[in-house]
Amino acid sequence: IVAPILEPPAYTHVFTRWRGAKACEFWGPGNVGDLLIRRGAEQLYAAYGITICGKDEQPDVVFYGGGGNMGPLYPGTRLTRLDARTVATALGIPLIVLPQSWTGPDDLEADQFFARENRSLEYCPRAVLAPDLGLAYAPAIELHESQHDVGWFMRDDCERQQPAVATNCSKFLRNISATSRLLCCSMMS
Repeated sequence: IVAPILEPPAYTHVFTRWRGAKACEFWGPGNVGDLLIRRGAEQLYAAYGITICGKDEQPDVVFYGGGGNMGPLYPGTRLTRLDARTVATALGIPLIVLPQSWTGPDDLEADQFFARENRSLEYCPRAVLAPDLGLAYAPAIELHESQHDVGWFMRDDCERQQPAVATNCSKFLRNISATSRLLCCSMMS
């Protein structure tokens, strides 16, 4: 079994306040990477005793799922964010934006924002830095030792990596184990 890259204590500042709470969650339409983030979130919810429920089941908080869709890059996700805000307002409970990346300004009103990287703080200075939820995912599979030192998974979409990001990633990958490298490379795609 593969351990997560980051254990639940790395997310204390995100989830401790909601330990034992009932949460209603909203997720934007996403890609395969967003599914990994969602699975990491599910494992973190379990670690912090957070129960996911519907809006009619008296939740304590509304979570807007983590990912990379704050700002103008994916206008289709705006409706999901507004739905989350509407539910939180109607129920009189907080809206928490789990670790996200901002691609530009976004006018969503939330009680707490978490950003995955410093660059997002330029667009959302109120945000608190927190790790990507995907790094908490522990797959229930057995991975054999890798055959290569580094695997590169290249994208050809609007979120493709910039050269500076690729350089930083390769420095990071040289300093972690082969199994973690394989998992991490898979998450960067």
